[in-house]
Amino acid sequence: MYMKRFLCTALCLVFLFIVARPPAASPTPPPPPPAEQSEIGILSTKYLADWNCSLINNDDGTVTIKGYSQANRIVDEIYVEIYLQKWNGSSWQTVSNGYRKTANNNVYVSHSKNISVQTGVYYRTLSYHQIIHNDIEYPKQPQKIVSDSCYID
Repeated sequence: MYMKRFLCTALCLVFLFIVARPPAASPTPPPPPPAEQSEIGILSTKYLADWNCSLINNDDGTVTIKGYSQANRIVDEIYVEIYLQKWNGSSWQTVSNGYRKTANNNVYVSHSKNISVQTGVYYRTLSYHQIIHNDIEYPKQPQKIVSDSCYID
């Protein structure tokens, strides 16, 4: 009788151990290649002194994309335009509208946006920076930069 009870209890425990185990976590996909940055032209630095962008994982199903542009003196117009990009396994896809902020007669502009994202994917911020002063664009093509990628789990 004790042997039957012991055997039944042991089988139940083994069954519970097998069935009640949490599922194995899915492996993190390989990271995308390092970000490519555009070269800085000589006119980029005539008025555009500093620029950058970043991505913050808010750990709540959203990310914050940020960017700023800074001039070395007061300019007629300065802007930053930010986008969210998603890695599809072979290339970066832009998955948000462009969020642009412009400042007039200023030296600095920054912008940020919270965006809902799916988990299990790498994201990054893409940004463009430019100054317009005396009706001339500096640099002629907006300066492009991307943030480091971030895996959202």
